[in-house]
Amino acid sequence: GILLSSFLFSFLHFQFYGFVPRLYLGVVFGFVYLWSGSIWLPITAHFLNNAIAVLAFYFLDKEMTGTGIEMYSEYATWQRIFMGILIVILALWQIYSKNKLTRIRH
Repeated sequence: GILLSSFLFSFLHFQFYGFVPRLYLGVVFGFVYLWSGSIWLPITAHFLNNAIAVLAFYFLDKEMTGTGIEMYSEYATWQRIFMGILIVILALWQIYSKNKLTRIRH
């Protein structure tokens, strides 16, 4: 169910180059819902993701990001990807562990 809904989530955005990242994001949101048992956590995560993207595009368009950002963009991109994946894995592990403990107590 998570893979199918993630596929539809990504497909219905109708953007070819963003398909794989949105598919991944849909899977993450699906597991957040599955492990937390609350629809509000993935809704909040989706809102935060969109808010960060909108703010990033706004600041880039207004050239308010600083003058030296282009110099480090290649290195920073891989560093951000690694840190982002690590943060997502740790957050998912925390949600999974908390839900697992809750199920054991009941």
